[in-house]
Amino acid sequence: MADMDDLPDLGVADEFVAATYLKDQGHAYRNIGKLHCPTCGDYRRMDMAVRLKPYGSSADPPMLVLLTCVQCDTLFTAVIYEGPEGRSLALLPSTYGGLTTVQPEHKASCQRFSAQIR
Repeated sequence: MADMDDLPDLGVADEFVAATYLKDQGHAYRNIGKLHCPTCGDYRRMDMAVRLKPYGSSADPPMLVLLTCVQCDTLFTAVIYEGPEGRSLALLPSTYGGLTTVQPEHKASCQRFSAQIR
């Protein structure tokens, strides 16, 4: 299994396109890339099921892909569409943002911001 650092970041349009370029409609793929999971609160491996890809071995819009977090089964709907600036990616999670703890290097700035809005 590939190291997490070697997996494509599916939240970045170019990396998502590279990961889906040769994938076929109607097929499922395991550990295809990584994505920040709002339920887990960190980057997790994702499984992929290609639902709509009318142009075969390409990444041309439209494309509909389902991503599933391998750790908690949170579902994401990914859509490649033709936006105003060309090919674009929309990622729609099946859950709200989730809870995470503040990283130590950001704690001081978060406390200052919290104090300013009180």
